[in-house]
Order: sequence, then structure tokens, then C-alpha cells
Amino acid sequence: MWKRWGLPVLLAGMIGITGCGFAMKEGKRELELPAQSIETLQVDTASGDFTIKGDDQADSIRAVATIRSAQGAEDKAVVFTLEKDGKTAKLVSRFKSEFGFNNRSMDITVTVPSKLNVTVDDESGDLHISDIQGDVSIIDQSGDMVVKGVQGKIEIKDQSGDIEITGSSGDVKIDDQSGDMKIRNHTGDVTIEDESGEIELRDINGSVVIDDESGDIVIRGVEKDVTIRSDGSGGVEVSDVKGSYTNKK
Repeated sequence: MWKRWGLPVLLAGMIGITGCGFAMKEGKRELELPAQSIETLQVDTASGDFTIKGDDQADSIRAVATIRSAQGAEDKAVVFTLEKDGKTAKLVSRFKSEFGFNNRSMDITVTVPSKLNVTVDDESGDLHISDIQGDVSIIDQSGDMVVKGVQGKIEIKDQSGDIEITGSSGDVKIDDQSGDMKIRNHTGDVTIEDESGEIELRDINGSVVIDDESGDIVIRGVEKDVTIRSDGSGGVEVSDVKGSYTNKK
């Protein structure tokens, strides 16, 4: 009987134990830091979705972490800190070890005074940034990105994942390896270096410069000049440009 049924029964038992051992709990942690004299929020996050919202009425930086793991908010492997360093607030969120990383996650929502500058170093997970009056700088390894209503400069260095920017102003500079890109209703110049993925630009009140290796390019409605310095492969569709249009392909 053991030779015939022992292995399946043993495997079923192991699966049952594993499932019980990694039963998920959800809990929250909250941090708050007075924003007086703070000029920049610096974020270092390893995984999970991350949201930053600007608020004209806020006088502090408030961060809420939603933690899903076997221990929930009591998980001792969670690193979640918010500290002041001169004129910079530093927020760190990650797990100390990689063991069991598929069975736990940490999503963060941060509310900040809208006047702050924001810098983000993100390893994975989706990123949402909205209503920031200062400059925004992002280094991202993977995950989609949505940026809305930013009034300062936007600089993005991205390895993979889609990028969407809407209703913002200030110059935009993007260095992207892969993933689709959409920029709409933007005031300011746009400079893009892209290896792969589609690019769609609509209603740009500024100039546009693109270096692209592959993927379609669609540009509609630009107040100033459009220059495509390189385009390795993919279609190009350009219309409603009030300045000059140059394609050096």
C-alpha cells in the first residue's frame, strides 16, 4: 500500500502544511513626520505598489503601509521607516529577507505637501504620483508608472513597464528600456530615449525630441518643434505640429 499510495498522500500532506504555514494576514502600519523645513521626499522601496499624493493643505508627510504576510503588520521582516535628514525626508519600505517573497507584499500610500520635490528609487511594483508642484525624479526597475498633475520637472529612468504622464507641466526627460509610453496634455519640452515599446504623444505645449530603437511613434498636436533623431524600426505618424518637423531616420 505504501508503494502505491504513500507518495501522493505524502505530497498532499506537504501541500496542506505549506498552505497553512503561509496563510495570509493583512495589517497596516502608519508613519507621520512634520513637513516643516522639508524640501524633498526621498523614497527607497523594494516591492509592492506605491502611491504618492500631493495635498495643498497637508503640513506633514503621512505614510500608510498595507502589509500582507503570514504575520501581517506584526511581520518582523518588514522595514518601514520615515526619518528626517536635514531638508530631506527619507522613506524606506522593504522586507529584510527574500524568503517567502512570493507570499507577502507591502503597498504604500503617502500624502505629502504638494510643494515638495519627490525622488523615488523603486525596484518593482506599480507607481502612482499625482498633484506634486515640485520636481519629480524616478529610477524604476519594473512595474507600470502613472504620473498626473506634476508642475515641476520630471526625470524618469525606467527598465521595464508602461509609463503614462498626463496633465503635467515642466520639462520631461525619459530614458526607457522597454514598455509603452503615453504623454498627454503636457506643458513643457519632452525628451525621450527609448529602446523598445510604443510612444504616443498628444497635445504637447512645448518641443519634442525622440531617440527610438523600436516601436511605433504617434505624435499629434505639438506647439513647437518635433525632432526624431533616430528610429530603428516601427511606424511613425506625426500631425498638427506648429513648429518644424525633422525626422533624421
